[in-house]
Amino acid sequence: MSPYDAAMQKIRATNKETLSTPELLDALGSGVKAAVSEMNRDNQSRSDKLQTSIAKHQKALDEAFVRLDLMETNGGGTGSIAPTNREKLLPFAAGFMSNSLRRAVQAHEIDWDQLAEYRAAFASYLRLGPHSMPNSLHAAMQVGSDPDGGYWAPPELAERILSRLFDTSPMRQFASVQTMSTDHIEFPIDPNDAVSGGWVGETDERPETDTPKVGLQSIYAREQFAQPKITQKLLDDAGFDIETWLVNKIVRKLVRQENSAFVHGDGVAKPRGFLSYPVSADDDGSRPWGTLQYVPSGASGGFPAAADFDGLMDLQLSLKSEYLPNAVWAMRRSTAATLRKLKDTVNRSIWLDSLSELGRPILLGHRVVFFEDMPAIAPNSLSIAFGDFSHYGIFDHRVGVRILRDPLTAKGFVKFYTHKRVGGDVLGEGFDAVKLLRMSTN
Repeated sequence: MSPYDAAMQKIRATNKETLSTPELLDALGSGVKAAVSEMNRDNQSRSDKLQTSIAKHQKALDEAFVRLDLMETNGGGTGSIAPTNREKLLPFAAGFMSNSLRRAVQAHEIDWDQLAEYRAAFASYLRLGPHSMPNSLHAAMQVGSDPDGGYWAPPELAERILSRLFDTSPMRQFASVQTMSTDHIEFPIDPNDAVSGGWVGETDERPETDTPKVGLQSIYAREQFAQPKITQKLLDDAGFDIETWLVNKIVRKLVRQENSAFVHGDGVAKPRGFLSYPVSADDDGSRPWGTLQYVPSGASGGFPAAADFDGLMDLQLSLKSEYLPNAVWAMRRSTAATLRKLKDTVNRSIWLDSLSELGRPILLGHRVVFFEDMPAIAPNSLSIAFGDFSHYGIFDHRVGVRILRDPLTAKGFVKFYTHKRVGGDVLGEGFDAVKLLRMSTN
């Protein structure tokens, strides 16, 4: 019932044909007060809803601007980076600073207008090529690239590629990953423990002891590349997020290359994998440097029997105690399928799916990691590795990821030749830190 109807009902309730002026005013006044009160409540409700809607749309707008600042092209113009969004770009902006190794930076250290112009230049570069951009964008392109402006990529794009490589590539999750600034890096190595000595009495002669031979290990930055392509028509229309598409294509290619090289790369124009080194059944005290120890499984191409996995336990206990805390099993999934079926003499599985580590598989108390580039089970194959892979070194060149736009070699398409430089090798004592299971009798 409306306030007016309520007022009229009150008037009729007096059972009078006519009302005096004071009575009429009193009845109408009550109705007016009720109507005003209801209008105020209705207006307040509408105002609250409006404010909620404004806040919701403002949040969506802010998120859109952040996505624009982080990923999108801003229409090929110079654009700007809002002060409220700059903090989100700080982790990437360090790479934009000259000679910076991605240290933590402060907002006042960044030329945000220059960074915004540079990012917009990259968007125009992807769509139109370097010769279609205004001179101001050409100048911006020079800032984060080689002097000729041929190879380049925004630092946040390169950072996203490297971050996804780290998350996706199994070896990067467990190896020692560092940055190098030259074409190679050198480490002193002690290839043998030739120091001798002993106990002597007070007046006994002290003869000269053996001196260890110290050498240098060199690890070179090898070039890694990917070359996704897209039609010029789609680039012109730009109806999707080009950068995200480009990152996904690049990462998938680089991960396949890296995973293979870090496991069995021969070191020629690629990193050297740990399986490329010679192996021996000798233990750590008698095996020469540069040789990995293997333990036989007890049968050619497999295990002696379903309940016989002594080879796995021998392999596990061949590792020195200092490496055990960080040790993991490395194998391909087909090998894991075989191990999941192994049971002890009382029909208990030796394979567990841990509940405490997000369901990660556990074998004899240690985590299992799937390396699809490990060999499949076959006679004399080195199908399982166990150890602390932090003694394998991965060295990314500080230049990072660079991109060359090629619209000429495939008519109607634009290729994006992307490359980075990375080195990898077993470090020093790493030949004691990783052991291999060979599917053999001895």
